[in-house]
Amino acid sequence: MLGAAVLGGLVAFTASQIFDDTTSGDGSRPTAADMRARIDRVSAGLRRDPLYLDPESRSTLDGTERAHLSKRLRNLDVPVVIAAVPTPPDDESGGSKELLAKEVRDRLHRNVLMVLADPATGVIELVNYSTRIDDSYLVDRPRDLTYTGPAEEQLGRHLDELLTYVGKAPQAKTGGRPYDPPPAADPVEEKALPGLFTGDFEAGMVLGTFAAGLVFGLVAAARALARRLVRRGRPAGRGAGGAAVPAAPGRPTPAWLRRTARQDLDALTAALEASASLPEEARRRAWECLDAAALLVDGDSDGRIDAGATPVGLTCAVVLARAGRAAIEEPAAARYVCHRNPLHGAARRPAPGRPVGGPARSLPVCEACRVALRSPGSGGRGAYAPYPTLTGPLAALGDGTGIDQLTLDVREYFGVH
Repeated sequence: MLGAAVLGGLVAFTASQIFDDTTSGDGSRPTAADMRARIDRVSAGLRRDPLYLDPESRSTLDGTERAHLSKRLRNLDVPVVIAAVPTPPDDESGGSKELLAKEVRDRLHRNVLMVLADPATGVIELVNYSTRIDDSYLVDRPRDLTYTGPAEEQLGRHLDELLTYVGKAPQAKTGGRPYDPPPAADPVEEKALPGLFTGDFEAGMVLGTFAAGLVFGLVAAARALARRLVRRGRPAGRGAGGAAVPAAPGRPTPAWLRRTARQDLDALTAALEASASLPEEARRRAWECLDAAALLVDGDSDGRIDAGATPVGLTCAVVLARAGRAAIEEPAAARYVCHRNPLHGAARRPAPGRPVGGPARSLPVCEACRVALRSPGSGGRGAYAPYPTLTGPLAALGDGTGIDQLTLDVREYFGVH
């Protein structure tokens, strides 16, 4: 016990000498002028011209397109301005387009329909500040006037089409105004670190010293049990045509997605190499699924999952890999995936459903989900974001899109034809 106490004291002293930082990062702190510099620059540019292009981003519009859009903006019956600026999560607005629009509008001091076009992602956001335009008309605009995709040369054309759409907008009796967005997090507070010996450290130090052996044993036992449960996996349901539904949690973690994407892509590759007598249609669909999945998570083409692969990209890759396996093992059921949970793989039986933002209609589901939808209280999503609301090709499955269209959307998303 005495040795444990001495060791604990030594650990505490060493930690206080090593971990003496009070802030994270390099210690630099942005000033108020730094935080408002881009807002001031955008506002000043929009006072001179209704079209503003961020000088720190690669230009996506040539001189002819700029002049054409500026002229169209000045000729509209309602005040409209366009700001083509990126909104990364680490900017002064915390990645919030609504907050960026509010800050710019507060400096313009006038009612205006603000168009924010992100040249990096292709997302177009409209924020109406008291112009007499029907807000529901703006919300119901076509998808290509909301998301242009990664083909940067298309931005000018989509903005021109958007101005045509706005020019036909019905007038509202009164101008709308959005709710004020929450303020961005203070970067200084975000980087501040609590003191090493604050809070319950002292009590925890005493208890931890005497209970170290017990805690170590409990942790080791828990990890062994967790590994065993993971290996056992979840029980599979029955999918299209009576096939087993692949294991898929309703709320997958990033670690599960990365592990499963690697396993499923390896399995699809092996299945294609071992299948010499597949029908032409099944072989084509399986290869297209494999190619599209690789675009999403293997940009380096080294046969490994990219370190920067996003959860949305990993999810879409798992869906494509499982659809490719279905094309090999059961070609008749490989055209659609389960709408309720695309990770369940192939499905061909329709069941009543309601796409996000759309009317109720029959959508393809696997057998397990078809049974679940008939059970009282099924279908809740909790606090997680529904996949049809996410950015990227995966959202198309929310409308019941087939797997062939999904592979086409992925190739278009990456500009591969």
